[in-house]
Amino acid sequence: SNSTNVNFTSVVADNNRRNGMSITGGSNMLISNSIFKNTSGTQPSAGIDIEPNSVTCNNIQILYNEFFGNDHLGLSVVTGYANSYATNILVDHNNVHNNGNNFDNAGIALFYGGNTVSVTYNTIVNNQGYGVTIARGATGETVIHNTISGNTTAQIDNETGVNTITPNP
Repeated sequence: SNSTNVNFTSVVADNNRRNGMSITGGSNMLISNSIFKNTSGTQPSAGIDIEPNSVTCNNIQILYNEFFGNDHLGLSVVTGYANSYATNILVDHNNVHNNGNNFDNAGIALFYGGNTVSVTYNTIVNNQGYGVTIARGATGETVIHNTISGNTTAQIDNETGVNTITPNP
C-alpha cells in the first residue's frame, strides 16, 4: 500500500547510486530542510525522483531543501507509467544548483502529462542543461516567482507550452 502522512526533515542523502530519494506512491508527504547531493551511477540520478508506479503521488510538499552535485537532475517528477499521476506537488523555497553533467540534464524536470506541480520561490542556478524543463507532454505545471540563472542550455524549457509560467527573474 502507499505511504501516507510521512515527514522527512533534516535528511542528508549523499553519494547514492540511483536517487537520493524515490517516491513511487503516497500522499500527504513533507520533505523539508534536507540536502540531496552527489547522486550518481544509474539514471535518473536525481536528488529526489517522484515517479509513481501505476498509482498517484498526491499532496507532496518539498520545502527549504538543497539539491546539488547530482549527475542528471536535482529534482524530477515523472509520470510515464499507465494510471500514474502526480497531483498537488509543491516545490517551494529550495536551492537547486550545480546538478547535471551534460546539455539535456536539469535542475528540475517535469515529464509527461496529468500532473499539477507548482514550482515557486526557488533558486535554480548553474545547472548543466536546463534550469527547469517541462517536457514529454507535461501539462498543468506552474513555474512562478523563481530565481533562475546561469544554467547552460536554457533557463526554462516549456516544450508543451500548456503550462503557467510567469516572470522568473
